Amino acid sequence: MDTRLVAGALPLATRFLAAPVRAHVCAINRFASSLAVDPPAGEAEGRFDRLESGLAALSAGRRPDLPVLCGLSDIVEAYALPVRVLHAMVAAARAEWGTASYASFAQLAACCHRSAEPRGELALLVLGQATVERVALSRFIGAGTCMLGHVLTAAVDWRAGRRYLPMDELDRFGVAGSDVNGWRAALLGLQAERARALLECGAPIVATLRGRQRLAVAAHLARCRATLVALERGGYQVRQWPRPSAASVAGHWARAVVRSAG
Repeated sequence: MDTRLVAGALPLATRFLAAPVRAHVCAINRFASSLAVDPPAGEAEGRFDRLESGLAALSAGRRPDLPVLCGLSDIVEAYALPVRVLHAMVAAARAEWGTASYASFAQLAACCHRSAEPRGELALLVLGQATVERVALSRFIGAGTCMLGHVLTAAVDWRAGRRYLPMDELDRFGVAGSDVNGWRAALLGLQAERARALLECGAPIVATLRGRQRLAVAAHLARCRATLVALERGGYQVRQWPRPSAASVAGHWARAVVRSAG
């Protein structure tokens, strides 16, 4: 999944966090983003194997050699983060890299949940807000963000030979061959509404938080909601990355904060 959606929301969301926490959340996001970068041909499995070995070293109390993991060592120690969650992120990235298409929405949704769950749990652990309820709600927000990312990068993925929208629905909506110009707004609109539904399932997490954490999570939701509005207004034409206006993001953020206050 292209991580520009998360990257776009991150500066706004982390602006509300104290500087040390902000740095740690950004470090986790950099690690997650590095997993989404396509490796050179023939090097993917080796890269994932090296990451797994580095995480094993981290679990054993040793400092890993890989630069991308060195930045996480202090965070893991400071917050007593379970390394199993980092292993889950690597496993999800390995599975997604090895998949060129999804036969059905059920398969795509499973991929989104698998990719999103560990990132949300790590963020909540760093924020000191990880409860069973919040982790469960964060999974919906993460999966919705992931689903929205697949919509936004549908044309790019298509040209790269990746069919990340459900194959049965591509057939049903008449998208065939390599005709990127054949994208149907109804097809992308359906996936966008699914992303919206997932995000709204997780939205109650905002009301369970207080202070800076509430403002930060509300900001992430606002960015995603505003992006969905921009997509709809643009007729779901994703050949250009939709840029929601600052006013739209601010409006969604203010409404989320007000609603969460009851």
